[in-house]
Amino acid sequence: MMINTCVHQYPPKSTLGLPEDVYGPNSVLTDEHILPYLEGLSVQQAIDAKKLFIIDYHDPFAVYLPKILSGKWGDKKRGYAPRAIFFYNKEGAMMPIAIELSKPEGSTFKHTVYTPPLRKGDINPYWNLAKAHFNAIDFGYHELISHWLRTHAVMEPFVIATRRQLSTIHPIYSLLIPCFKNTMMINAAARVALINSNGIIESYFLPGEYSMEMSAVMYGLTWTFEKQALPNDLISRGMAVPDETEKAVGHADIKTGWPKADSRASLVDICCTIHWIAGPHHAAVNFGQYSYAGFMPNKPSTCLRWIPDEGTAEAQELEQNPFLYLLKTVATELITLPIMTTVELLAQHGTDEEYLGDRNDLWTSDPLVQQAFKKHSERIAALQSEFEQRNSDSTKRNRSGPTNVPYTLLYPHSGPGLTGRGVPNSISI
Repeated sequence: MMINTCVHQYPPKSTLGLPEDVYGPNSVLTDEHILPYLEGLSVQQAIDAKKLFIIDYHDPFAVYLPKILSGKWGDKKRGYAPRAIFFYNKEGAMMPIAIELSKPEGSTFKHTVYTPPLRKGDINPYWNLAKAHFNAIDFGYHELISHWLRTHAVMEPFVIATRRQLSTIHPIYSLLIPCFKNTMMINAAARVALINSNGIIESYFLPGEYSMEMSAVMYGLTWTFEKQALPNDLISRGMAVPDETEKAVGHADIKTGWPKADSRASLVDICCTIHWIAGPHHAAVNFGQYSYAGFMPNKPSTCLRWIPDEGTAEAQELEQNPFLYLLKTVATELITLPIMTTVELLAQHGTDEEYLGDRNDLWTSDPLVQQAFKKHSERIAALQSEFEQRNSDSTKRNRSGPTNVPYTLLYPHSGPGLTGRGVPNSISI
């Protein structure tokens, strides 16, 4: 949900201004598709109440789909340019209520909308396949953009610049150095076996040989430094509103998204953002990967079959045995095994991990700094109890719904291994 955005206009429009004569209409979503799920609200009322949200992968994937499907892996992969609409209901749950899937067809794109069953307990096999296809795109975007680009890749310039430009006795060097442990090493390893040509990402995720190109393009289109840390990220996506009591930090070059370190407030903002990227952001996108994506039908890395049109032989096959059709769609055993192995490895904590709020006692001899860091560590430790209280609150449906899965990824500390919790200081896996 790191790119879930509050809906401001419906139906959605192209974020890149894609020409309709090539890509078809911006969207074929209508009010009628989602009205039955809005608990009596009109679409505009749901928008005004900030209850409608969207995850929109349509434009970047629409641009690349013709290349991907005609590329070296195209005969083995099937995928769409998707959007998903969510409604925040009275029970406090964020529910998917429509998925729009677009794919190249002839000289344009075909758009199809799928919606969930209205009655609880009913099963719609077409809706389940739409969710599988959306999740396959979501998984690829997660690995290439939310994970690799927004944490691993963007940290490299900070590592290099800090080591080149600051003395080892500079106080800012001492402040930032925990964020850099093992990052360059693990990125080098990724370039050898994970994001390399014919590596795991190219072979088993939909973007294939265009993976790194897409990542670089999305950096240019979407990434700005100032929007990475909280609350700026949430505010920019309409998931939060500014706190008027907080003093804003002004940036002279807001056009490019890079702040100037021209005041103490600005410097604090910069250092906090770097710490956020290396610590909580990476922990949130990395250490839950096996829990959420280890079971291939839940989070396929790619799909192997299209969703059939009703009335066809494939549709009859789907309707006769929906689960078997789903299994034939999401992956073969040869795809599943390396993906499971990879996400299990990536979600592991090392035995020498250093966590948020922890530092060697010898890192500074300044008593004022030691006192301030002790207070910081105590606040970090207190977060554990706060998270546990939230997870035990039965009114929070996102933590205690039908699956009863607590959110533990931002628990500050963890032991080694596959724990689904813990926020290390640096990107070391």
